[in-house]
Amino acid sequence: MNTYTISGKWLNDLMEDLSGNDRACVILAGAVLDDRVKTLLQKYLLPPRGEKEDKLLGPSRPLESFASRVEIARRLNLISEDARKSLDDIRHIRNRAAHKIDFSFGANSVMDRVNNVLQTMQLQIRAPSLLTPPYNSPKGKFVAAVVILVLCLDIEIGETGTTVHSPTNALANFSFSNGQS
Repeated sequence: MNTYTISGKWLNDLMEDLSGNDRACVILAGAVLDDRVKTLLQKYLLPPRGEKEDKLLGPSRPLESFASRVEIARRLNLISEDARKSLDDIRHIRNRAAHKIDFSFGANSVMDRVNNVLQTMQLQIRAPSLLTPPYNSPKGKFVAAVVILVLCLDIEIGETGTTVHSPTNALANFSFSNGQS
């Protein structure tokens, strides 16, 4: 089992970015995670065929939304089921923040989602030292989970290569015989 150290400029920058008010923190965290999932998919998928815009991942395209990107990443086995569940819970929190001006981590439904993420990721067991002050509040726990997910997605991005599946090219090898000679 590999052990990873969480440090560096990226972490300091992310922590600074997430230090804003609750609503800004959640919306930014969702955007960062969405971007990481998109990057993972772009690394795995074959590049677009010279078109100006990506017909899958571009604006108004099938994989434009965070939800669809998370789902396809899971179904391509690029992320674990636990990562999918955690990303979906964070997506729900992000959606609530995006549509609620007075968003707060103090709301019971938000705290429940944050606790779901912690439970799914088993942070109380795997990284209990992360959940001590200043990360023992609902917002702190959320930020700790986001940092771990960003790190995990960055590792997946680093470990993932372009798809290696080769189609059988049945069309090129197709022939038809109606039984007559």
